[in-house]
Amino acid sequence: MAPGLQARILHARRGGAERAADQILEGSRYDRAIGTRVPVTTGKVVGSNPIGSTKIDVFSPRKLFKRILIDTATAFAVLYVSDYVSVRIRAMHAKAADPFESIKSLRVLTIPEKNGKTEYEVDAQNPEQSVTCVHSLFPHDGYSPCWHVKPRINRPIPM
Repeated sequence: MAPGLQARILHARRGGAERAADQILEGSRYDRAIGTRVPVTTGKVVGSNPIGSTKIDVFSPRKLFKRILIDTATAFAVLYVSDYVSVRIRAMHAKAADPFESIKSLRVLTIPEKNGKTEYEVDAQNPEQSVTCVHSLFPHDGYSPCWHVKPRINRPIPM
């Protein structure tokens, strides 16, 4: 018999089996080489995964949807408040066209004709229109953001 095996057998007879402190004890079995019952471990060591923990936190779809909804609402609230504070600070230290701007353009009317064509005319009663907008992401103080107003101000007004 090999010397290492004999030492393990003698150690097992003295009452202890070779196992690490963090191995999981499964039960006992009969060992013919020793002639007695010996403790058996699973061979698995708790927390011995070299990559990391194998425990995966799984959220129910309802909780996941609720968390995403709350996080999205919070992000939009933070964005709106920071945009509002930015407008307020720029309004206190106002420069020309910052944060509020007044845009002027001609009022063009579109008049459909009977033959399917469209005629464009400048409004005779009120030829010029002026729109005030705010340089921000969201509307503030009753003014639309300039990024929304500028592309739409030159569109003809349908009659």
